[in-house]
Amino acid sequence: MDADLKKLEKSLGKEAKEDSNLLSHAEKALKNAEKSDAKSHKAEYKAESAAEKAIKTEQKAAMKLNEATHDHDVALTHQKKTEQDVQMTKQHEQQAQEELSRRKRELENVRRKKEAGDMAREERRSQLRSGSVGSAGTN
Repeated sequence: MDADLKKLEKSLGKEAKEDSNLLSHAEKALKNAEKSDAKSHKAEYKAESAAEKAIKTEQKAAMKLNEATHDHDVALTHQKKTEQDVQMTKQHEQQAQEELSRRKRELENVRRKKEAGDMAREERRSQLRSGSVGSAGTN
């Protein structure tokens, strides 16, 4: 019986050692799983933070784009208005030039008429003087 008892003791010791090894391996596996879980939580937090940062960056960029688009629209409107102002100014300048030319021609015509009238009046005066001198009572 001693041999059977010894075998049983040996077998029970072996089972206890195997159970202890299994427990040790299970504990080690649990620790590794907990570490892995902690790492995955940390990675998830980092990814979420990066995503939030990317969203904020995109929103800022979109805002800057909108401001730039608005500024461009304002500049374009200003450019078109100044181009219209240039055209209107050119038209006014052309009209002023035409008016100046017309006035110069009108002045020249009036000058010629005056000169012609002055000459005609001088001619009549001259005729009157020469006629009044030559024919003292014939008028």
